[in-house]
Amino acid sequence: MALVYADRVKETTTTTGTGTYTLAGAATGYQSFSDALSNSDTCYYTVTDGTDWEVGLGTFTTSGTLLARTTITASSNSNAAVSWSAGSKDVFITIPAKEVKEPMIILNKTSNVNQNVGGANGTEVYWTWDGEMFKDDNYTHSTVTNSERVTVALAGWYEVVFIGGAQTTGSARTTLQGIYKINGGSSLRGGSLRNYARGYAYGNMTTGIIYTLELGAGDYIEVGTRVEDSDGAYTINTSGGEIADDCHQFVIKKVR
Repeated sequence: MALVYADRVKETTTTTGTGTYTLAGAATGYQSFSDALSNSDTCYYTVTDGTDWEVGLGTFTTSGTLLARTTITASSNSNAAVSWSAGSKDVFITIPAKEVKEPMIILNKTSNVNQNVGGANGTEVYWTWDGEMFKDDNYTHSTVTNSERVTVALAGWYEVVFIGGAQTTGSARTTLQGIYKINGGSSLRGGSLRNYARGYAYGNMTTGIIYTLELGAGDYIEVGTRVEDSDGAYTINTSGGEIADDCHQFVIKKVR
């Protein structure tokens, strides 16, 4: 399965209601979806009857020449699936406006918000984000509920940058490593950074992630830290002392 972009792909459909589109063949002068896509590929599409319209991410099935409405990104029906009446509609591959501007979200921790990310070896903590410095409408994030999560509306490749500053409040030495997970799955370490604080009180460190990964429409991602090589339990806070609040950022940018 791949997200496919292609020129001059246009067919018609007589599908009614809100179900999967059955494609009826290429319009004159255009190629068909079968010419450009393989089974289970996805693409961004537009459907219109000249009055109503729908833009979304579709999943193509070779058998039956079908295009499923995987995600609706915009429509004349308040951005929900259009319930089509009888008659012919045009269906074509497009690039949504959200795709063109390389949407981005920038999160941070605001003043006086501490989070303990310390512990014994193997302790994992996913960071919460109560500040939104910038957010395009491609992203869903709450500063109150599940604030560690960012959900993407569009499928594609994303550049993820997480930088976090921490400070020990005891004398144990430790290493912090950046981690992430997708849709609540297992912790992953691709593109992670490690930083080591020697065994003295109030040692400062910065860690995080710099990575590019593929996300599907509706996927959510979380970032955090994992304790490695610790002498024992200790406390780390993400603000206070010499670690300023603006040392902590979580940035996601769609790059393709």
